[in-house]
Amino acid sequence: MDIVLYSKDNCDFCNRSKILLDMKSKTYSVKMLDVDYTLEQLKELVPTARNFPVIFIDDKYIGGYNELRTSIS
Repeated sequence: MDIVLYSKDNCDFCNRSKILLDMKSKTYSVKMLDVDYTLEQLKELVPTARNFPVIFIDDKYIGGYNELRTSIS
């Protein structure tokens, strides 16, 4: 399972997502806003995303923290 979190600084749900993944012993990568990507690039990738984190599993956009919880349970 390939999990990628598009994250930003000071994001509570981003941090919760990382904690959840760590608790479930899942391997994941984190891309940080303004370091690994711009907001414009993210909007091109997922035009419907309105919140952080933006999470992909196996190259498929699943949503945010709540969707992650149901996807890896």
